[in-house]
Amino acid sequence: MSNFDTNTNDESDVILAYPAERNNFFDQMLPLGLASIAAVAEQHDYRVKILDFHFYKGDFQRDLQKWKPKIIGIGGTTPTRKGSFHIASIAKKTLPDVPVVYGGVHATFTAEDTLRHVSSIDYIVQGEGEYTFLSLCHKFVRNTNLDLTALSGLAFRRDGTIISNAPERIDDLDDLPMPARHLFENDYKMSIDFLGLDADFLMTSRGCPVMCTFCSASRMFPGGVRLRSMKLVQEELEYVLSKSRYVRLKFLTALLPRTVNMCSSFVQ
Repeated sequence: MSNFDTNTNDESDVILAYPAERNNFFDQMLPLGLASIAAVAEQHDYRVKILDFHFYKGDFQRDLQKWKPKIIGIGGTTPTRKGSFHIASIAKKTLPDVPVVYGGVHATFTAEDTLRHVSSIDYIVQGEGEYTFLSLCHKFVRNTNLDLTALSGLAFRRDGTIISNAPERIDDLDDLPMPARHLFENDYKMSIDFLGLDADFLMTSRGCPVMCTFCSASRMFPGGVRLRSMKLVQEELEYVLSKSRYVRLKFLTALLPRTVNMCSSFVQ
């Protein structure tokens, strides 16, 4: 069941959309990156809705017209890029004056190529997108005077050329609020590896202690690993357990000893 009713007439400042994946290479995981972007926007009193097209079955055009967002953000991966482009196309045809923003790993690595070939996408957020997208919300929702040419992580077209600003890494992950899980459907399903047991998951760090050239992490999250504090991880753990029917958890972290320490701390 959805956490919002598509039959209501409530307007929204921000719509965030996530495309469905036809070939599900991984478990059906809630997109925490989009949830974090939503949480930061909500922290600044923006009205946010998230549409995950794995579960959303509404009339997208009709709902966009009804909700009247001031900005539309789209996430996704390389396997779902065509779904992201399709969502952008519908959004731009429906609300041609509303900026469409694309972000995520694929968007980061293909920003200039995407802007050259996908006219329905106005802006691309590269790297960690929470604060770059928040700045776009300030500009397009609250009409804040903002020089886009100086906005870190932003790529966009201007006068026939593409401007691409280098992203900035978020050094202190504790500055970010808890991901806005409450904006998603409750039908996500993932399992514990090798055991096949239903579970939920937490992200406790970003980046990686090594810099493998074949892995996207070293470019998406440069500068090594950063850790969320144990206190905030435990707060999110308690929230997940209070809302979930699962008691099994998968921790996504780059450091095994930290995982052991966390589990010991939680038991105590």
